[in-house]
Amino acid sequence: MKDKKIYDVLKDGLMSITWVIIMIVTFKLLKIVYKMFALR
Repeated sequence: MKDKKIYDVLKDGLMSITWVIIMIVTFKLLKIVYKMFALR
């Protein structure tokens, strides 16, 4: 049971990290797209 709890915490942590990475990548892509349109 103790191992299960640690596994669940690690899983939640990975989900949080994954969401942060997705948000950062999306933000960077939006900035690149904005620059491309601004240069036109």
